Amino acid sequence: MRSDLREMVVPLGELSRRQAARYGPVGIPDDAKGEIPKACVVLKPGGHATAEDLNTYCRQNLAAYKVPRVIEFMAAIPKTASGKTKRFLLRQGGQ
Repeated sequence: MRSDLREMVVPLGELSRRQAARYGPVGIPDDAKGEIPKACVVLKPGGHATAEDLNTYCRQNLAAYKVPRVIEFMAAIPKTASGKTKRFLLRQGGQ
């Protein structure tokens, strides 16, 4: 599909500042569209946001093609030794 979808930033805005400690957006393969957005989210301690909360916020504040079709909650976003996100691991998890 589009290479920009693979590296897009999902601005979770106010909801992310209150509930999510980190998030990692990636593009994952899709048979019909080629690629769809996925958001991997790490909640703050005591955070209680649901996939429906994030989906509602994104639908109100993002273009339709940027809204994550898959939202996966994780304990931690995998990082390299230099602190960069290991996107290939985010794509693999929970497909």
